Amino acid sequence: MNEYAVLSIHGAVILFGVVLLTPLGESASKILHSRYPSTTTKRGQLLAGMMFVCFGGFTVSAHTLWMHNKLSEGASVCSSDSILNCDGLIGNVAYNTDPFLGQPWGLIGMVAFTLLLWLVITVAKEPMSPH
Repeated sequence: MNEYAVLSIHGAVILFGVVLLTPLGESASKILHSRYPSTTTKRGQLLAGMMFVCFGGFTVSAHTLWMHNKLSEGASVCSSDSILNCDGLIGNVAYNTDPFLGQPWGLIGMVAFTLLLWLVITVAKEPMSPH
């Protein structure tokens, strides 16, 4: 699959979440109302937007970690003749590894977005919160 197609899928998920967080989100969230009634409120709309952004961030991080692992094995997952040459950045251990933890940024991103998503879901499921 073309690397730009994969990036556009990640981008579409994140962009939809960002749109839900803006004033345009009121009309954009109407497609979710029948399946997810909580999106009819402003609070539900904002939480849904944050969930989409966190999920998109998780998928980008997972894709980055996958590319890092493939490049570490010696495989090429990026086309070198394109504008975006990810071999130079993601394949380079000096750039794609956290200097303090020694872990790839993709793994750190997956953990961070998982924790953020857990926090958003916890807030969304709080039964005592005002709607």
